[in-house]
Amino acid sequence: MNSLFIFLVVVFTGLFFDIENIFLYCIVFSFLHEAGHIIAYLLCYKDLPKINISIFGFRMENNILFHQNSILIFLSGPLVNLIFVIYSFYLLEIKATFKLYIIFWVNLILFSINILPVYYLDGGQILYRISPFYQRNYIKISNFTIISITVMLICFTGVWAPIRLSCGYFAYNILNDI
Repeated sequence: MNSLFIFLVVVFTGLFFDIENIFLYCIVFSFLHEAGHIIAYLLCYKDLPKINISIFGFRMENNILFHQNSILIFLSGPLVNLIFVIYSFYLLEIKATFKLYIIFWVNLILFSINILPVYYLDGGQILYRISPFYQRNYIKISNFTIISITVMLICFTGVWAPIRLSCGYFAYNILNDI
């Protein structure tokens, strides 16, 4: 109950301050991602899975550790996001709009994050089921992935942002002197 309250507070706060509807798109396409898992689960087992809601979003409880359909179920969520990436990219080629641009990037980011080899994400769950090496080393691989991405994000935002800003300022001054 407590995590549901926190989840709802985060969602409503995000929606309240979301001028460009980016947060709304994140929620909608995350929901569609999870709907992909649920539809695949329904097709495989003819039953609804138990769904938990937490501060991090929705999570399906699964008892399908090494069942043959488990890879299909874990792959179906990222596949939904990949379909939206491809479709929105196609539509962007025809007519570029801000809305399509946001849909493209939200789905690309959701797809990219979910296929990472982190145990709690879809990519990690798939690797755990098909790779004995990953089964033995999933904690090390997950930690390495998380640390690597964190370092890259810090480098790109912490190092490149001031360089970009100073280069932009330098270019702005040059153009104004002409």
